[in-house]
Amino acid sequence: GVLSANYYVVNYDILHSWIPYLQAVHSKIVILDEAHNLRNRKSQRTKAVMALCQNVPHVLALTGTPLSSRPLELWPLLHLLRPDLFSDFWSFALRYCGPVPIRGRMNLKGASHLDELHQILRTSIMIRRRKENVLAELPLKHRAVVPLELDEYTEYYATVEKLTLSPDQIQRRTQIGFLKHLIGRRKLPMVIEWIANFLAGSDNKLIAYTWHRHVLRGLVKAFPGAVSIYGDTSPLQRQKVVQQFQEDPQTRLLVGNLHAAGQGLTLTAASAVVFTELGWTPGEHLQAEDRINRIGQNKPTMCYYLIARHTIEETIWELLGLKQTIVSTVVDGHAMNIFNTLYHSFEGAEL
Repeated sequence: GVLSANYYVVNYDILHSWIPYLQAVHSKIVILDEAHNLRNRKSQRTKAVMALCQNVPHVLALTGTPLSSRPLELWPLLHLLRPDLFSDFWSFALRYCGPVPIRGRMNLKGASHLDELHQILRTSIMIRRRKENVLAELPLKHRAVVPLELDEYTEYYATVEKLTLSPDQIQRRTQIGFLKHLIGRRKLPMVIEWIANFLAGSDNKLIAYTWHRHVLRGLVKAFPGAVSIYGDTSPLQRQKVVQQFQEDPQTRLLVGNLHAAGQGLTLTAASAVVFTELGWTPGEHLQAEDRINRIGQNKPTMCYYLIARHTIEETIWELLGLKQTIVSTVVDGHAMNIFNTLYHSFEGAEL
């Protein structure tokens, strides 16, 4: 049939099925919310958005985290919004993505000429408003690292000795992912103890973010009164969980997968979050932190990071810091590294 409404709201995940109908509308403007979800130029959703925006006179892309770790993620939005300035992918990639030839292919996951890229963005395509400038009424947000000592390192180091990290990035990430899985399992009793102590020490609510399903399940089992959001949670159930967490004083713990519960939700009934595991990019952590640091929050907020000492988590933490430096240089024009600074300030801290 023919669409005849004045406004259309479409989820990115189903957009590709609606392209023929929406193109026939001849829209005057397309507004892309949470536009950082279009960072993969080869994904189905990005290609669908590109098709939707063809011949549309006005396109707005809204996001608080335009890139989560590297300049390569900016290309789809830049090309979409200003094809006159960003017309050729390889010209952009070779200039700003720190190209390194590896075994006959060009690795574009680096960063280069960041100050120049920031100036171009600021003067031609980006309006940047930091939260502290436009929402001065929001309380302060604090962060702290809680270093954890594993009870037993034998299994971890035995596994590390068996692994020779592959030069291939995909294989290496899989190997590191295996170590992350192992650490998540070994950390779980200490994470449960930390959360129990937090809940017993105050009346405040808490959001606990996880990466692996087995960690999420372990926390839900340990805290029967908790609610949870994970990848398979339906939109209706998500809404019910959020409403219960926001309105029921007895529901004090929400356990959520970092991806599934880390963006698009308002969870201001809590003033603290704890990251029981680490993700891959600073952007997903910052997005998750801000589920509690939104309009309606009237308490100072606290973000805790539980990091296993002497494990791959320390390396990932430092990599998050390096990526955050890149992101802040491109977006804000100055390097900001909250991750490394926090960790080293807790070096040698008593548990």
